[in-house]
Amino acid sequence: MRWPIAHLVWLAFATAIFLTGLGLIARLCLRMAPIATALGLGTLLLTSMVLIELGQPAELVIGLGSIGTWCLLERRFLVPGALCFAFALIFKPHLVGAVWVYFALCRGEYRRWALRIALLTILLCLPGITYAGAHPASAHWIGEMRGNITSLGAHGKANDPGPANGDAKFIVGLQPILALVRDDAPLCNRVAWGLGLLLSIGWVAITFRTRPSRERDYCAIATILLISTVPVYHREYDVSVLVLIFPAYAHVCSRLNGWRIALPIATISTLLFASTEFDWFVNRYVLPPGAQVTRWQIFMWQRSASWSVLLLMLVFLAAQGRWMEIERRETAQGR
Repeated sequence: MRWPIAHLVWLAFATAIFLTGLGLIARLCLRMAPIATALGLGTLLLTSMVLIELGQPAELVIGLGSIGTWCLLERRFLVPGALCFAFALIFKPHLVGAVWVYFALCRGEYRRWALRIALLTILLCLPGITYAGAHPASAHWIGEMRGNITSLGAHGKANDPGPANGDAKFIVGLQPILALVRDDAPLCNRVAWGLGLLLSIGWVAITFRTRPSRERDYCAIATILLISTVPVYHREYDVSVLVLIFPAYAHVCSRLNGWRIALPIATISTLLFASTEFDWFVNRYVLPPGAQVTRWQIFMWQRSASWSVLLLMLVFLAAQGRWMEIERRETAQGR
């Protein structure tokens, strides 16, 4: 297609997939906590405008991952759902890979479908990998890709989490925060991955001590998705993948009285602090270009995407632990 037509087709297709995924997740949530869900998902949609305007591939991946997750949770349209999930893993595995890990760790039907998705992903990748490896122009694509990643992560470059990179504020994770303490990207990566591993072990211990249920699925998916943002590369437009935390969000709001206000405030605040609109506000009214800023101001205003998502992760961990404590107590009383 010619560029103007191809551009419009891509935007329309990616946006349709994204909105379909968001609508399916909303369908799960609205029956549990309609008002809280409308506020939360409405905020997510408003803060996803840059994702839609850019036609960023993350928009398509988030939509496909949401569709695939809904199909698995609802046990409906499983074959199309597996195909959607496989394409999401192909394009951006770091966005929905944590959700696949949960399904793979579960027993029974979830694990069987997770393995089918993995096999389907491999089969879909093989033709492209084989062609790229055989074609003279791309025969060394693996080495070239590694070189590209290394160069982009060099000091001051686009993926450097340190203060020398002005765009580090758009990186979501623990590394941009650690780099303010010590500007050493390899060390920040090791610390972030170590903490992510410890959190994941704790998540496994908490999650799989309770009986399988729809509620456990919701809470476990939300928590592991948030934990994955600690060490794994994300940018601010990737935060829209938090649409997958909303089933747990709605469940907690409907079941735990003390969280009905706290959780929506925490979630909506995170979506706002991690948005491009908040960065525009900071550049316009708080830290205009050329202004002298301290490290504390950088942390507070230019690392808001990172610390807000990390705080939300702690909130969901606490909510999951609280709900599972109540479930164990109810189970003991039932016995």
